[in-house]
Amino acid sequence: MFNNSFNAAGYFAPQKSHSLMDEVLAELGGPVVRDKTFFYVGYMKQLYSAGTFNQNEMPTSAMRNGNFGNTKIIDPTTNAPFPNNTIPTSRISAVASTVQNAYIPLPNQNLSDPTLDNFGWTHPFPSDISEGAWWFVRVDQQITSKNSLSFRFSSKGAPYVLANNLPDLFRTRDRYNNQYTLSDTHIFSSSVVNEFQIARNYLKFYDGKTEGGATPLQGAAVIGQIGLQGIDTIGTQGIQGFPAMNVSGYADLSVPSGVLGDDEHDLVIQDALTWSFGRHVLKFGGNLINYKTAKGVVPDFGSFSFDGSFTGNGYADFLLGLPRKSERSNPIYNQAHVSKEAGLFAQDSFKITPRLTIDYGVRWDYYGLPYYTDNLGYNWDRNTGAVVVSPSSLITLEIVFCYHCLHAARY
Repeated sequence: MFNNSFNAAGYFAPQKSHSLMDEVLAELGGPVVRDKTFFYVGYMKQLYSAGTFNQNEMPTSAMRNGNFGNTKIIDPTTNAPFPNNTIPTSRISAVASTVQNAYIPLPNQNLSDPTLDNFGWTHPFPSDISEGAWWFVRVDQQITSKNSLSFRFSSKGAPYVLANNLPDLFRTRDRYNNQYTLSDTHIFSSSVVNEFQIARNYLKFYDGKTEGGATPLQGAAVIGQIGLQGIDTIGTQGIQGFPAMNVSGYADLSVPSGVLGDDEHDLVIQDALTWSFGRHVLKFGGNLINYKTAKGVVPDFGSFSFDGSFTGNGYADFLLGLPRKSERSNPIYNQAHVSKEAGLFAQDSFKITPRLTIDYGVRWDYYGLPYYTDNLGYNWDRNTGAVVVSPSSLITLEIVFCYHCLHAARY
């Protein structure tokens, strides 16, 4: 266990954040059947309670009301400055007004110099995992005097509550990782040994669940709350996210989207035969590898950039609801990407003298062409300049492209 008793506060933090870690470790191992079967089990648990101080730049109270003081603000309808560089309340976008009242906090530090980071807050979770649990299991079986099996398993589960640019725009993630390995060792003679191994790796990211009592924002709910038009939210209810808004000079508003962000399944099969004779140690073998990565529902809730192109000030553009660029896409959900590899090798360690050994060998590797299980991959034919897709996916692609043409985001 450790805590922050002897820690110093961060350079910009008004006070040091709390920090406390507890760790528990338990292990058990021994024989099950004498000289035949052995086992080992280990478990480790970490609980990490800590806060992280963050700061960023926020618009002043006057700017939120449309008053930009001595900064010249151009009225894009007349190309002349607004009177007193103040945007009339009637011209402020309802969407922008709702966003700033709900998600953009008022400055709370460095109030005398608005060019400095004028908002600071402590995120009540650590910058990495808030807790973790690990399992380790191993079983060894001596089948005969010349043949043995070994099985290993490890598992990790870890939740995250990670800060973003503003207090309410945090994100959560659950990470799971399981690994299994089964190996067989066979001794044919004192000079010939074969090792066979099959291994499986499973990795999964799941975003947006409630962790430590913290529930992240859900993109569809935010879009409905602020009244943003033209963003398709069908099938995305309850999914973590936020329509990304980039305002020049100020903190970006965004929350990474997604539910099942990554689901990886890797399978490795390999074999190696070692033969020692004279001054040589020969080794022959090969491997097969299958990688499969699935992406779940990772929607796009829209992206908007405000850089001052219309008024000369990014935040004034935001208040008027005039993005320099707006983007929206409808990604295809629940896709799986597969790739395969294979390899063969032969090598020799030749001990020329007691002080000189030469290692040499050959290897052949095959890398299969990656593909999507729904056949929605594509390629480019440089001879014809055409985009090449699978004939079985043409109907799906036509529907997707047509669907995109019928929708446009409106701020």
